[in-house]
Amino acid sequence: AVVSTQSTGDEAAKAIEDMNGEYVGNRPIRTNWASRKGPDGEITGKNSGYRQISYSEALGSSTATNTTVYFGNLPDNATDNDLREMVLKYGAVVDVKVFAEKRYAFVRMSSHEEAAMCISKLHGAPVREGFVKVFWGREYPGNAAAGAGTYKNYKSGGSHSTYREYVANYW
Repeated sequence: AVVSTQSTGDEAAKAIEDMNGEYVGNRPIRTNWASRKGPDGEITGKNSGYRQISYSEALGSSTATNTTVYFGNLPDNATDNDLREMVLKYGAVVDVKVFAEKRYAFVRMSSHEEAAMCISKLHGAPVREGFVKVFWGREYPGNAAAGAGTYKNYKSGGSHSTYREYVANYW
């Protein structure tokens, strides 16, 4: 549903913040700024409506070893190269994994600081027909170093024991 109001921008922003996550019946509601496509197809309105994330906030909101950045709400058919081009100015890209059919991706940067810069600069950025969501990705043991992998647990045969295998560049 779209709600229109004659409130000031500050009042509307507070209403969006206060109502986001509240329940109607047994379902949480999501609130955000509306955006419209103008006559030329460009998105207009109050940017993405996403709250800006400062560099210091992004830097401190994950462990110092995390270098994985999550990108959501990607355009259809986003590619590895699209993501690499988007983040290249913020640092060195170690690896990219795009799930185009689900419209999200993970980008592993070479440092925690570079990843935090991506989050602070790209969260809510306009990308084709929408706005991209950018947050910290899941941290895996050893993902801070370029080309690092992790251990993957497996169940063996019919027994209940597990063994671990090191997997290079594991997501």
